[in-house]
Amino acid sequence: MTNQALEQTIRRVFPLYDKLPAKDQAFVLNQIREETHAAGTLLMDGAGTCQDVYFLLEGSIRLTRLSPDGREITLYRVAPGEMCLFTLGCLLDGEPLDAVAQVEQPSRLIVFPGAAFKVLFSRSPSFRQYVLIRMFTALTDLMMLTEEVAFHSMSRRLADHLLQLSGETGHSHLHTTHEQIALELGTAREVISRLLKEMEKRQLVRLARGTVTLLNQQELKKIAGL
Repeated sequence: MTNQALEQTIRRVFPLYDKLPAKDQAFVLNQIREETHAAGTLLMDGAGTCQDVYFLLEGSIRLTRLSPDGREITLYRVAPGEMCLFTLGCLLDGEPLDAVAQVEQPSRLIVFPGAAFKVLFSRSPSFRQYVLIRMFTALTDLMMLTEEVAFHSMSRRLADHLLQLSGETGHSHLHTTHEQIALELGTAREVISRLLKEMEKRQLVRLARGTVTLLNQQELKKIAGL
């Protein structure tokens, strides 16, 4: 990618760029690079410190963490136009990232080397404010996740998750498995299977191999508290 094309891209995903002084814009352009990664690529394996900060252009990055009993829970996803804030926090405090960052869909991303990121963070108040606002947003999302896990019943969380999937895809016929849902909600597959079968008995969903079809979204909304 040429410098001009890269600059157009960074303007699109990083709105603050145009407000930076010319010297900082040149610094950013000289440091960043574009990468593409296939689905399944590990950006962080949960064992090492972070070397880069990622701005996602296309695709999806999923951050997960294992519970002490080995169950996986989704912390959050990085969507196009967003910055991977977990890797940022790891970079700034120099501690290993206790989570796995994995490319979920084929992705294009802008890579900002950690050392250069720290330079801009320390010398630019506007850049620092931008980063802190993004970190506060991520913290708020994690607080909501913690509240959901601690206080909401699993049946309520399951109903809400199914409705979210339906909203994202625009279909009531969902291509997902009990195992995938369990990973998303941080519980055992057996728990999800039992709850789905109860929903099927109540004619709220229809189950088949690799699919869940929503039959009564109004009732599911009541269960989800919507």
